[in-house]
Amino acid sequence: MKKFKQLASGLIEQVRFRLQKGCNNLSPQKRMITILCLCSTFGIVSFYMTASSFYTIWRNDQQTNKIHQVIKESGSHHLEVTTDSIIKPSKHLEYE
Repeated sequence: MKKFKQLASGLIEQVRFRLQKGCNNLSPQKRMITILCLCSTFGIVSFYMTASSFYTIWRNDQQTNKIHQVIKESGSHHLEVTTDSIIKPSKHLEYE
Protein backbone atom coordinates (compact mmCIF):
# COMPACT_ATOMS: atom_id res chain seq x y z
CA MET A 1 0.00 0.00 0.00
CA LYS A 2 2.89 2.35 0.76
CA LYS A 3 4.35 1.71 -2.68
CA PHE A 4 1.05 2.66 -4.33
CA LYS A 5 0.84 5.87 -2.29
CA GLN A 6 4.41 6.76 -3.24
CA LEU A 7 3.71 6.14 -6.93
CA ALA A 8 0.49 8.16 -6.77
CA SER A 9 2.09 11.09 -4.96
CA GLY A 10 5.03 11.03 -7.40
CA LEU A 11 2.64 11.07 -10.36
CA ILE A 12 0.63 13.93 -8.86
CA GLU A 13 3.79 15.96 -8.27
CA GLN A 14 4.97 15.32 -11.84
CA VAL A 15 1.64 16.43 -13.32
CA ARG A 16 1.58 19.50 -11.07
CA PHE A 17 5.12 20.44 -12.08
CA ARG A 18 4.32 20.11 -15.79
CA LEU A 19 1.14 22.18 -15.46
CA GLN A 20 2.98 24.93 -13.59
CA LYS A 21 5.76 24.91 -16.18
CA GLY A 22 3.23 25.13 -19.02
CA CYS A 23 1.22 27.90 -17.33
CA ASN A 24 4.30 29.95 -16.50
CA ASN A 25 5.08 30.21 -20.21
CA LEU A 26 1.65 31.74 -20.97
CA SER A 27 0.93 35.43 -20.86
CA PRO A 28 -1.96 36.57 -18.59
CA GLN A 29 -4.24 37.05 -21.61
CA LYS A 30 -3.52 33.56 -22.91
CA ARG A 31 -4.12 32.13 -19.44
CA MET A 32 -7.51 33.85 -19.34
CA ILE A 33 -8.42 32.53 -22.79
CA THR A 34 -7.30 29.02 -21.79
CA ILE A 35 -9.38 29.11 -18.59
CA LEU A 36 -12.44 30.42 -20.43
CA CYS A 37 -12.13 27.75 -23.12
CA LEU A 38 -11.77 24.96 -20.56
CA CYS A 39 -14.72 26.25 -18.51
CA SER A 40 -16.86 26.62 -21.64
CA THR A 41 -15.97 23.10 -22.77
CA PHE A 42 -16.84 21.72 -19.33
CA GLY A 43 -20.16 23.59 -19.32
CA ILE A 44 -21.13 22.41 -22.80
CA VAL A 45 -20.25 18.79 -22.04
CA SER A 46 -22.14 18.80 -18.74
CA PHE A 47 -25.19 20.40 -20.39
CA TYR A 48 -25.09 17.79 -23.17
CA MET A 49 -24.88 14.92 -20.70
CA THR A 50 -27.79 16.30 -18.66
CA ALA A 51 -29.98 16.88 -21.73
CA SER A 52 -29.09 13.45 -23.10
CA SER A 53 -30.07 11.80 -19.81
CA PHE A 54 -33.40 13.66 -19.69
CA TYR A 55 -34.13 12.67 -23.29
CA THR A 56 -33.35 9.00 -22.58
CA ILE A 57 -35.63 9.02 -19.53
CA TRP A 58 -38.41 10.71 -21.53
CA ARG A 59 -38.02 8.25 -24.43
CA ASN A 60 -38.20 5.22 -22.12
CA ASP A 61 -41.29 6.69 -20.48
CA GLN A 62 -42.93 7.15 -23.88
CA GLN A 63 -42.18 3.53 -24.82
CA THR A 64 -43.69 2.34 -21.54
CA ASN A 65 -46.81 4.42 -22.18
CA LYS A 66 -47.14 2.89 -25.68
CA ILE A 67 -46.88 -0.61 -24.24
CA HIS A 68 -49.57 0.13 -21.64
CA GLN A 69 -51.80 1.62 -24.33
CA VAL A 70 -51.45 -1.49 -26.51
CA ILE A 71 -52.27 -3.70 -23.52
CA LYS A 72 -55.38 -1.63 -22.71
CA GLU A 73 -56.55 -1.68 -26.34
CA SER A 74 -56.11 -5.43 -26.65
CA GLY A 75 -58.27 -6.02 -23.58
CA SER A 76 -55.74 -8.34 -21.94
CA HIS A 77 -54.75 -6.19 -19.04
CA HIS A 78 -54.92 -9.04 -16.54
CA LEU A 79 -51.56 -9.62 -14.95
CA GLU A 80 -50.85 -12.92 -13.24
CA VAL A 81 -48.27 -12.77 -10.47
CA THR A 82 -46.26 -15.94 -10.07
CA THR A 83 -43.08 -16.83 -8.28
CA ASP A 84 -39.96 -18.32 -9.78
CA SER A 85 -37.33 -20.58 -8.21
CA ILE A 86 -35.89 -17.67 -6.23
CA ILE A 87 -39.34 -16.75 -4.91
CA LYS A 88 -39.38 -13.36 -6.59
CA PRO A 89 -42.72 -12.25 -7.94
CA SER A 90 -42.76 -11.94 -11.70
CA LYS A 91 -45.56 -10.62 -13.88
CA HIS A 92 -46.80 -12.46 -16.94
CA LEU A 93 -49.40 -11.23 -19.36
CA GLU A 94 -52.33 -13.49 -20.04
CA TYR A 95 -53.19 -13.65 -23.72
CA GLU A 96 -56.58 -14.80 -24.87
